[in-house]
Amino acid sequence: MLRQLPPHSASPPQQQHPSSTTTTSTPPQPSATGSSTTSTLSTSAASTLAGISAVSILNVMHNAITLHKRTVGAKQQCQPSQRLRQCRSHCLQILSSRVLLFMTHCPAIQAQLVEENRLRFLVTALDTTHDPQLLCAVLQVVATLALNPHHHPALLAAKIPDALTQLILPSDEWFYTNHSTRHARYVKHHAARTLVYLGLQHRVNHRVNVYDLLLDEAPPPTPLGESSEDDYIMMTSAPPPLVTAPHSKRILGMSVEGMVLHTLKTLESTACGVTPPPGNEGRSSTPMDWLMEGNEQPTGNHSCSLSA
Repeated sequence: MLRQLPPHSASPPQQQHPSSTTTTSTPPQPSATGSSTTSTLSTSAASTLAGISAVSILNVMHNAITLHKRTVGAKQQCQPSQRLRQCRSHCLQILSSRVLLFMTHCPAIQAQLVEENRLRFLVTALDTTHDPQLLCAVLQVVATLALNPHHHPALLAAKIPDALTQLILPSDEWFYTNHSTRHARYVKHHAARTLVYLGLQHRVNHRVNVYDLLLDEAPPPTPLGESSEDDYIMMTSAPPPLVTAPHSKRILGMSVEGMVLHTLKTLESTACGVTPPPGNEGRSSTPMDWLMEGNEQPTGNHSCSLSA
């Protein structure tokens, strides 16, 4: 969804901090350009994930889904923000899907996933009866693949659009859980935008507004007293529409939908002779400057270059 995103956009498992993946015994030194220690560690984490075979993680996710289906009626002990060992197959499928999402931003991993057998596993994971957290992660994997037009023939042949359409049809209540009612808008948002990327916007047919998340048309809080879980879901179920440099506020990356809205607002302001002020979105002080400005290297958690 984004050409450049912070690693926490899909909320990797809390147990896997980037620093735990570093094998060097000496602390990295800042470079002449001022790169931070956190940036080096984060880059190492991304490189490590890119070196793992996507097939192994995909098999872990598929096996966990299969095992979880055999435990019909078992009460889940976990929460959206907390994974438990006792949950086993249920939590494992969510954790593996998150890892797969981070890996998918590597072109070599994408090439592995667009093969027929691997796409079949992804289609199986896009079942309306699955956990909404799993659906959000897998949908973002598919959306990342759909951003590349060269992958469209394989995605269409695997009947990905049919699976996406089935996720848009149910009412929002279908995706409600014991902890939150927030998941529905994210599941449908990812399914709808992926259909648009594939050139099948007619299948959305006004059922979902792909800009609703950016326009802050949020539903009322969950009447379950789980406000912290709602906040966690909102922070981890979709990447931010805009990523800016920490100090200069220069735009480093945008979602496709965020880019469209930003462009329209900038053109509207330019036509009216008004220069949009730099707000909390980190806009440039001059209209359309963000299209011409060179990328500024982010720091901290913004150091991983992603694509969805």
